[in-house]
Amino acid sequence: GSMGAVNSGASDARRAEEGATRVEEDDLPAAPRLTDLVGETSAASELLDEDASRAIASRLPSHLRVRWRLLFKSSENGQSFNRFVKHVTGNGPNVLVVRDTEGRVFGGYAPESWVIGPQFKGGYGTFLFLLKPEIIIATASGSNRNFMYINEGMEQLPNGCAFGGQHGYFGLWLHEGFDTGESSGECSTFTSSIFPGGRTKFEITHVEAWAVADPEPHTEEDDPHEGTVLERRKKDKDFLQLAGKSFASDNL
Repeated sequence: GSMGAVNSGASDARRAEEGATRVEEDDLPAAPRLTDLVGETSAASELLDEDASRAIASRLPSHLRVRWRLLFKSSENGQSFNRFVKHVTGNGPNVLVVRDTEGRVFGGYAPESWVIGPQFKGGYGTFLFLLKPEIIIATASGSNRNFMYINEGMEQLPNGCAFGGQHGYFGLWLHEGFDTGESSGECSTFTSSIFPGGRTKFEITHVEAWAVADPEPHTEEDDPHEGTVLERRKKDKDFLQLAGKSFASDNL
């Protein structure tokens, strides 16, 4: 930090100009190394520059700041939610980054694997971020546990990928068409909105997902999809009846 640091007047002025939302450069960890899925070859991000990845990494445990592996990149894998689901589910903690037609770059950190299903997953380490035009981080408020939601092929539940809030009022929502999304603005799951203008709809141009932990050895039985869509639909229906749909309004 600036305690005891010798700064030239010029950098002080620059810092003041950048405003308080910027995280102090000196306090940030080194940028993680970006690699392919195997973790050996360097990979490029179209959305994360060094400042952005350092701002996100500064909120992670130190062992998750070293190497981030590319799970999904829409410019290579295609803008397909179905393919996104195949690439990201069951792959441990990850960073999801989006760019929209306005040039904004934003997303969320998922502290555990994405798992298809009707229930919210995740923990209090989950956070949302805006990276461009400025850096804003929205951490968990502690008021509920509706952190991560992902589902596909369902009739009575939203299909897509979300962080925070509740169905229809997600903190960040990517529609399964993978072309549009929205943020409900203020959402009780996080301390603040990443979009200063409140409720925001956006059109997606790029999506990337990066695994931040080292790969776990997979066993043959691992299937993040837990059965066919029809089996899951029945499961989700049972779940909705059981919950009396109360989970959607739980503690909000």
